[in-house]
Amino acid sequence: MIFLFLVSFNSEAVEKVDSFVIRFFSKKVVVLSPNAVNKHLSLIVENKTLSKLICQIHDGQDDIRDSFTVSANTTLSRPLNMKENDRLSFITLSPAFQAVPLIVGSEPYEVPPDIKE
Repeated sequence: MIFLFLVSFNSEAVEKVDSFVIRFFSKKVVVLSPNAVNKHLSLIVENKTLSKLICQIHDGQDDIRDSFTVSANTTLSRPLNMKENDRLSFITLSPAFQAVPLIVGSEPYEVPPDIKE
């Protein structure tokens, strides 16, 4: 009985954050997003690789909003100026990786998506 309770409790647990948290692994990126845009929004990048990341934040028109680097196996926090209708993407130039959309109010998601067969 206790085992069933613990299993059901773990399956319902979802991390809640007030900022974007990007966990960059060698073959995927995991994104935790805030429930809403606020004036104190930040971007936290956790580099879980052995390489330095060269990163940019782009808006919907492909304009560069911010550029920064994250050393190997470190975490960096940056303020993020985002309005309600902004469409921002996190991009790494080195190592090259696909654009990661920053989606407000989403459950945690992976890029590329983890496809279960």
